[in-house]
Amino acid sequence: MVKEKYYKRPGDLRILLVYPNIQQALMVRYSIGLFTALLKREGFQVGLFDTSFYRERINKNQEYAQIALKKVDWAESSIRFKTTNMLDDWVNKVEEFDPDIIALSVAEGTYSVGRVMIRALPDKYRKIPILWGGVFATFGAEVIFRDNVGNFVCRGEGEHSLVEFCHRVCKGKSLYNIPGIWARKDGKIIRNSLDPVPVDLDTLPFPDYSLFEEQAFYRPMQGEIRRVFPIETQRGCPFKCTFCNSPAKASLYKNESDLRFYRKKSIRAVRDEIEHIQKKYGVDFIYMLTDTFLAMSDKEFDELVEMYSDFRIPFWMNTSPQTMTRYRAKGLEEMNLLRMNMGFQHGNTEFRKKILKRRSSEQSIVEGFESCVGSNFTVAADCMLGFPGEDRRLAFDTIELFRKLPKIVEPTGGFIFAPFHGTELRQKAAEMGCYDKDLFCDFADQNSCMINQPQFPQKEVLGLVKTYILYQTIPKSKWKWIEKAENNTEEGEHIFEQLVTELCEK
Repeated sequence: MVKEKYYKRPGDLRILLVYPNIQQALMVRYSIGLFTALLKREGFQVGLFDTSFYRERINKNQEYAQIALKKVDWAESSIRFKTTNMLDDWVNKVEEFDPDIIALSVAEGTYSVGRVMIRALPDKYRKIPILWGGVFATFGAEVIFRDNVGNFVCRGEGEHSLVEFCHRVCKGKSLYNIPGIWARKDGKIIRNSLDPVPVDLDTLPFPDYSLFEEQAFYRPMQGEIRRVFPIETQRGCPFKCTFCNSPAKASLYKNESDLRFYRKKSIRAVRDEIEHIQKKYGVDFIYMLTDTFLAMSDKEFDELVEMYSDFRIPFWMNTSPQTMTRYRAKGLEEMNLLRMNMGFQHGNTEFRKKILKRRSSEQSIVEGFESCVGSNFTVAADCMLGFPGEDRRLAFDTIELFRKLPKIVEPTGGFIFAPFHGTELRQKAAEMGCYDKDLFCDFADQNSCMINQPQFPQKEVLGLVKTYILYQTIPKSKWKWIEKAENNTEEGEHIFEQLVTELCEK
């Protein structure tokens, strides 16, 4: 037997983590912090390049969604956006750090930025192992290989796979048979199954955010700049919504590893993580990193309320109306909830049931929001437009349902449905011929995020997104003017500005 060649000691191996965040989310990435902690625990050197503070054009749909939100004066904040060229800084960082491995964490909307960054590298760095991870890597691995921007893709959870990958590089061992990692060798793709060993959420190290800039800890929330940190309480989601790729993760793990993807951290583990973040970083606001935060029994909820009463750090979370009750509203007040987003996604009951697989009735949705009346936290409603098979009439069902919600619900813009990889509706859109299956949703290119349907053309969807908040809040007697404001014309823009001024003055 030939003895394995020893390549490097762990302390000599240099891993550069990359966070291509063009959306100016202004929140530290939980997975980056977690991987930093895991790699440091193994003795590796770790660096980070974060693109969050390079100015990029925000999509118009994002701008329109912010019409009714409290504005933040960035000039008075401690946040300073960079004035240098991002790609130049990126190449300089790579030259300076001289990594043995480059590892990128991308969602579908940020993949294009990561791709540009890899293509900008000098040839010698494109020859080192480049490993892609994140939700897009899990379901869009073929796109990454097609674009020739790396030979390794981590699918699913990366905690075990990334550490094993780094140890293999360190020891000069094969990188082509690691569970959870697809690899390209000699032009062929090696598709390894997912890691059969489940990640124990309770035994993971606390995230290490020391590589992030200090200003990365601050985020605008409710008109203030707050020091925000994410806390993971669950992974996955028990619901089967067709516009989300969480159900695909559950199926993937069930089929390849016979594992249950959706699981929860223990109350004890959540408590320990909050205590650590509080002592280490001085948190004054928490984002509960969970698809559906209230997907739990009342017994579990009571335990959570009791635990969190020792902290009462203001927090923000997402959930669905069917998980919300008056009893839980009182408990959330005790916990010091500041903001809650509840998604009902569509206003037509039949469409919601058949197309989105959301089985909640209109009554249960309204009751979920009504349970928050009288509470001291802000409630917002998430909904989308431009689904496969939708038309203008169906879109207005969503507007009409919003208008039935209690007045405490904060008006928000409509989000355009995006056919993300791994979602059932992406496949449906491709089958209907309204989306090219070879495309991916690029947030830098709005058109690539939209399907194209003759009964609901992109121009019409964009017009409704532009005026969505107006339809939600302004009396129907003025709807004929709002319709004119949908048009991207001089007259339309003038009317739009007048209506927005009227709305903001109320």
